[in-house]
Amino acid sequence: MTPGPAKSRPHPRPVTAGLAARKRALEIVVAVLDQGEPLEYILDRDGAKAVVGKSVTPMGKGKGAQHRSPANIPSGPNHLPANDRALARAIAATTLRRRGQIDQILARSMEKPLGKRGGIALHILRVAVAQILFMDVPDHASVSLAMELAKADGKARHFSKLVNGVLRGIARDRAALLGDLDPLDNLPDWLRQRWSATYGAAITRQMAGSLLNEPYLDIRLKQGATHSFDPAMVHAVLPNGSLRLRGRGLVSDLAGYNEGIWWVQDMAASLAPVLFGDVAGKRIADLCAAPGGKTVFLADAGARVTAVDVSRERLVKLQENLSRLHLKAEIVLSDIADFVPDALFDGVLLDAPCSATGTVRRHPDILALKTPEVIERMAKVQRQMLRRAVDMLAPGGILVYCTCSLEPEEGEAVLDFIRQENLPLTVVPVEGAEVGGLTAILRPDGTIRTRPDHDPLTPEADMPNVDPAPAVSPMSGIDGFFIARFRKRG
Repeated sequence: MTPGPAKSRPHPRPVTAGLAARKRALEIVVAVLDQGEPLEYILDRDGAKAVVGKSVTPMGKGKGAQHRSPANIPSGPNHLPANDRALARAIAATTLRRRGQIDQILARSMEKPLGKRGGIALHILRVAVAQILFMDVPDHASVSLAMELAKADGKARHFSKLVNGVLRGIARDRAALLGDLDPLDNLPDWLRQRWSATYGAAITRQMAGSLLNEPYLDIRLKQGATHSFDPAMVHAVLPNGSLRLRGRGLVSDLAGYNEGIWWVQDMAASLAPVLFGDVAGKRIADLCAAPGGKTVFLADAGARVTAVDVSRERLVKLQENLSRLHLKAEIVLSDIADFVPDALFDGVLLDAPCSATGTVRRHPDILALKTPEVIERMAKVQRQMLRRAVDMLAPGGILVYCTCSLEPEEGEAVLDFIRQENLPLTVVPVEGAEVGGLTAILRPDGTIRTRPDHDPLTPEADMPNVDPAPAVSPMSGIDGFFIARFRKRG
């Protein structure tokens, strides 16, 4: 019997241009909001962390995973080119940054909430609204790609018509909707109340406004190094000598990266190691050191640095940074509670783990993941670490304590703890000249408090104490830090 003609195999349905990046963004949003996965971990796994202004991650596993992988749409860091990973990161970050405003708009645009019956339909809507209202994405692309994502999901497909109608209505009413937005709506109630109690209503509004924009890149040049960036890419030389760069792209593609002449470090973070003064030849411990921005700062200044951290993976990154920059430091994998140095240090830098509410500009997932309980818990950990840091410091030595938190329990309150516990530490006031003349960040007690609404290009001017506060330029702003310098008595 003569065999008949071979049956041709059906070709897989072609994937719509741009769909894979949207699916990746959706996966990231689901991983953060439904699985509680920190964006930083997602960044590390995704490989897109090397994107200027930060990036995002593969999704986590767990309940609901069956709703997070619409068929025939490749995603994940191993499937997406760099430009799609960057787009997915930008969409996801915008969705998380503006979630409060997005949810209010969606609530006004639907007769009743979707609830669990819609699967990931709500997240699909959030991701699409972020593009329609806050990104330079054509409306038709945002709507049609959202429809495809909805149709590919087992539960959301039943709401695809609703998704289409809601998004078209929002696109049509864009001007009115944008004119009725309040940046305070993006803050969870507990955080808004805390900041209002600590800083007042006007400054809270100003800080909320500063969180709307993804920050640009600050870098530090090694001592004696010169950069070869396109002049149009350099927005400004900041008062502390850092460069603030415009544009987007892979950090590893920037001029001078492979040559190891600079490292990435927000201006506020770079203020802490400066406070040791001349460290050439001195033994300095950098506690909770990874991923190593402050370690490389001190090593570049000539210090003999011992970098201590409890995370093996993060210490690997620290070593990679040192190697690229042709710098050296002793690296110790240890919990601070268990670390016993061979000799006391001339200086100790404790960048204590904290709630990180001062870094929401870079990590908008904090708005969804952190709670007041985290602040209370971390404050206890910080005080335990501070005791250990004092034990490691030689009499007369300098201790610099800092946290990237805007919460007073994790910052200013440490001064009361030191007095109450009679720790042998005396505040060494910070002078304006040590921080590039940024007198607005200096407190009367000689410590430093930076906020995301501070403009480093107007050193002597604090933000206007008016309500409503003026809009914050996307090129201004620094992370929120508390920094204090002490000398050990005895």
